[in-house]
Amino acid sequence: LVTEFVNGTEYGSASSTSSYGTGGTQRFDNVTFMGAGSEPIIVAQPNALSGFTYVEGHGPSDAQMFELSAFNLIPDAGMLNLQAPAGYEFALDGASFVASAEVPYVGGALQEVEVSVRLNEGLASGSYTGDMIVMGGGAPQINISLSGSVSGSEQPALDNVTLPMYIQGSVPNSNRLPFAFRATLTNLLPSSTYRYYNKVVLSTDNADYNGAGNCIFVDAESGSFVRTTSNSLSTAGQYGEFTTDASGSYAGWFITEPTGNATRFKPGAELFARIMLNDGAGGTTEATRLTSTDSFKVLAFNTMVSDTTGTAVRGISDFSAKNFVFIYDNTNEIGRPLYGTHVEASGIEFISGTYAPFYAEQVAGVSGSWGAIIPNTSSNGIKRIVERNLSSGEIVNTYTSETGTWGSTQTTNPTGGLENILVVDLTLGIGSPASAAGKVFVYNNLLKIELNRAFRGNVDVINLYGQVVASYYLNGSEVEYALELPTGLYLVRLQGGEQAIVSKVFVK
Repeated sequence: LVTEFVNGTEYGSASSTSSYGTGGTQRFDNVTFMGAGSEPIIVAQPNALSGFTYVEGHGPSDAQMFELSAFNLIPDAGMLNLQAPAGYEFALDGASFVASAEVPYVGGALQEVEVSVRLNEGLASGSYTGDMIVMGGGAPQINISLSGSVSGSEQPALDNVTLPMYIQGSVPNSNRLPFAFRATLTNLLPSSTYRYYNKVVLSTDNADYNGAGNCIFVDAESGSFVRTTSNSLSTAGQYGEFTTDASGSYAGWFITEPTGNATRFKPGAELFARIMLNDGAGGTTEATRLTSTDSFKVLAFNTMVSDTTGTAVRGISDFSAKNFVFIYDNTNEIGRPLYGTHVEASGIEFISGTYAPFYAEQVAGVSGSWGAIIPNTSSNGIKRIVERNLSSGEIVNTYTSETGTWGSTQTTNPTGGLENILVVDLTLGIGSPASAAGKVFVYNNLLKIELNRAFRGNVDVINLYGQVVASYYLNGSEVEYALELPTGLYLVRLQGGEQAIVSKVFVK
């Protein structure tokens, strides 16, 4: 208790020798006034306990305590009845645990009895929630909310992880790109809702370190994407949620935004994905941390050739918004992807000055667009682009290029950094070879089309600037068109309904 006295202008410390005038004012600090009124009342502090947990076969859980008191009880002496919910037990002496008990009171009151609560031993894996009940003495019944869980004997793990090999980074970092991976979390509580957030760590970070980077939470069920700059399992909006299936598994998408963390997003650093989980039973602290086995390397946008530098890729596609994209350096999807990200528009405002200018200005909010970074040491470039479904993760579309060339964009051994961005336009149908449908070629300035079956639709000749320089209509399987075009490489696109055929031709 701190008391001070005002002399009319300033406060000063009060003491036993102080003398005060009748016009003074006394101030009290750090004082809590409590009262119970005149009605019977039972009080528990706190009135909720969470985070009870143990591994199946290794119970009971650690105990947690609350203080029980009561006032103005009727009659003057009697009993309060305590009843634990299923799966829980309590003790009034810290040792003798029971499911129910009576506590005597006298003088119409119960003075601060400490009650210890824990999960019973021998419980099956699952979530355990319920209310502990206290009643009697003419007072209204009170409920103490309890939540906890028993995990299976097999520890939670990451499985079926599709983790890209590279992530953007620099110190400081004003050229960020979203980095996405997909993973299945196993050995969790069945049919339980977990809170989570995901970050990145170094191999030297402690096992209880929660990592660096910002999160973009993906809710596949609602389709919402939520970006955060701070994380806490106890603060709404700073964590994501998912619900496991009956086997205790969950498969989903996780997005990390690289920040300017000087240790972890330094170009060349090898990072690991880490996902923090609560207990799956309403807990507000980190109960489990799952870390990827594979690492991924930090690349900075730069025109120099180095194993720590990369070039920007801007994708143009008809992919569905909020689906995901993986890009590979081979046509058969062997090994890990070079990069993974989501398809815009996601509803998130990606701001220039935080995100790379091309991403903020030409990707964010543009339907079907996506952005990536690939290493400047990539001799294969991009040979396969895969669209995967937001909800299921299944393949929706696949495009391939044997040479790593997409239209006029050569992706092998790039040195563009942020100055010369690689634009991959999949709306032209690049990567869908005409050989399966027939032949499209130029001979003696004649465009010749020889298809395996009849076709009805438009034939467009497109230059390397994306401009349509000649257009025809085809109703049949074979035709010749005279071309009067400058020497160079062109794309021929046949579009009829949902059918599209694209081929590269050279005009002399």
